[in-house]
Amino acid sequence: PAVLVTDANNNPVSGVAVNFAVASGGGSVATGAAATTNASGIATVDSWTMGTAHGANTMTATSASLTGSPLTFTATGVAGAVTQWLVTSSSYSPVAGAAVTVSAQLADQYGNEVTASGVPVAWTKSPTSGSFAATTTTNASGIATVVFTAGITANTSYAVTINGSGKTGSCASIVTTVGPAFRIALSVGNGQSATVNTAVTTDPAVLVTDANNNPVSGVAVTFAVASGGGSVIGGSTTTNASGIATVGSWTLGTVVGANTMTATNASLTGSPLTFTATGLVGAASKYVVTSSGYSPIAGAAVTVSAQLADQYGNAVATNGITVTWTKSPTTSGSFASGTTSTNSSGVATVVFTTGTTVTTYAVTATSSSGGARTGTSPNIVSVAGAAKNLAVNAGAGQSATVGTAVTTDPAVLVTDTNGNPVSGVTVTFAVASGGGSVIGGSATTNASGIAAVGSWTLGTTHGTNTLTATVAGLTGSPLTFTATGATGAAAKYVVASNDYSVKKGTTVTITAQLTDQYGNEVTTSGTVVTWTKTGTGGSFASNTTNTNSSGIATVVFTVSSTDRVKHVVTATSAGGVTGDSPEITTTR
Repeated sequence: PAVLVTDANNNPVSGVAVNFAVASGGGSVATGAAATTNASGIATVDSWTMGTAHGANTMTATSASLTGSPLTFTATGVAGAVTQWLVTSSSYSPVAGAAVTVSAQLADQYGNEVTASGVPVAWTKSPTSGSFAATTTTNASGIATVVFTAGITANTSYAVTINGSGKTGSCASIVTTVGPAFRIALSVGNGQSATVNTAVTTDPAVLVTDANNNPVSGVAVTFAVASGGGSVIGGSTTTNASGIATVGSWTLGTVVGANTMTATNASLTGSPLTFTATGLVGAASKYVVTSSGYSPIAGAAVTVSAQLADQYGNAVATNGITVTWTKSPTTSGSFASGTTSTNSSGVATVVFTTGTTVTTYAVTATSSSGGARTGTSPNIVSVAGAAKNLAVNAGAGQSATVGTAVTTDPAVLVTDTNGNPVSGVTVTFAVASGGGSVIGGSATTNASGIAAVGSWTLGTTHGTNTLTATVAGLTGSPLTFTATGATGAAAKYVVASNDYSVKKGTTVTITAQLTDQYGNEVTTSGTVVTWTKTGTGGSFASNTTNTNSSGIATVVFTVSSTDRVKHVVTATSAGGVTGDSPEITTTR
């Protein structure tokens, strides 16, 4: 490159200093970067070498005092001869089993792209897992591509190499990675056994993998008891670098038999997983005592069993241990034998006959062979048998004013053959004689075997009243209660004449019987009775008389001397007690 320096009239000027310098694109200028115009006004740089990147290059020529300074020279750097392949991948950390695109660009020694199309290339890889097309061809840009599908094993490092146009090139390492967590599977700890309420020896663990079975770390897994009771420690955990998550510990339940625990991550195939373990019986420590019946009829027999058991009540099958039987209370009931032995299942049995009186029993089994062990049954409460007898409990032989209820409600007692009270039996109370009435005539025996009538009101006639209590089929049924109806207080007179159709002017005898409100005779003597009458004429022998010991007052009455006169005679005493006779009619 050279410049021309002129004066204002375009005449060349010699001896002017000009400086040449690279402006862009890299490269360099040789010696002579500072040049001086010659006699023709021209200054020339010795040489200008392009940069190593293809494309635009610029260089300036500067003489600061001159118009047009600095001047810029442009040049284009073009790719040189092919010397290498530049190999790249669309990903250097693909998931194991995934595909990446590997590209190789023809380039000169400086890495500038060389656009040579149709160049056949050969691809190779190391290790041998994974796959791609062995040969491809460069496109119009000089690029050859191949789709490389990595193998399914994670953490495999691949080197992919191209050979073409007499040159080779290699891609930076492509290292496969683990895919997303996909599957959960049992690792260790399934199918164990341990004594009840103790931890299994091997802590259960699971393995979490991706779809290609590569272990996946950092995945949350929850362990939880599913059946059998028991507990876990460290139930919420995370997979380690080997894809394994382990529960802290698993303690089995207290019942012999199957226990299960789940390991769960809802997003994984195979979740939840189930671990099984068997709880084994512990050492014998007690007896579990049961009865064939807990409510036997008093005097009946039950079979009492004592199962040798560990501390949690699981059966221990030890044969031939001698068991001693005791009971509370000691004074009632009896055993068929004071000692028996356990069978091959660890069970000892005895027949216990209850006493004839309703009683609450506790039966205890004890042994000393192989260590002291004991156990007591739940309460065995003997109950009354079927109703058998009906007897008076209360309320017999009372008396009460006629038309009123007796003071004590009659009651009966229902018992079984042994005299134990029987509840729930229906008793029918009914009036048998004397009139009167009952309330609550159908009653049921209570816990004490007693049933009482609601109330018994006597009839209105003084004298004997009877009431029956009936339960069909019971000895003593029907029972009869008796009560005496006593006359009530004086309330009126019953007045009578020895004749009611009387010849005029003659006499009749009038009597007045003192009675209660129901007409029962009141035997009160000495009561002054005043006599009055209706109708014209007639007279009493005396206007007052006294009652005798039977409560009767008597007077002679002379009827009217006029034919067809009707008289009504009235007897009255203190307190307003009164009474009228039927009509007495005079005749000729």
